[in-house]
Amino acid sequence: MSEDQPISLKDFGASFMGFLQQAAAQAPVEEPIFVRLLRTHFGAELTTLPVVAEAFELSDHPNLHLAIEAYLAQEGRSAELLGIIGGFPYVDFSLSQLIAPAASGSARAISSHSGTRSIHEHQGG
Repeated sequence: MSEDQPISLKDFGASFMGFLQQAAAQAPVEEPIFVRLLRTHFGAELTTLPVVAEAFELSDHPNLHLAIEAYLAQEGRSAELLGIIGGFPYVDFSLSQLIAPAASGSARAISSHSGTRSIHEHQGG
């Protein structure tokens, strides 16, 4: 292709896609933020821990909230509140989704500690 001929949209798209794939392949692989946070919290590799779940009736949620507040109000107890921002509204996240390497998109952990907020972001490639 000579310099006086404009590049076709198809050729540009193919070239740009190749550039993006090469850039993504060279990007450092980071472990998901939730793996690091949970490993630090539990002090163990996550694959060695059992997954336990408990379901509560919606009407019991206020009582559960009060119980957690009472527990945390005791001497020597503390907590850090983390929120999850996803790409889709009204979609729940499973624990396995939070600790799996992201194939696309991003997962963000929002930390609210002592009145400050920071965002930890993990971008998938």
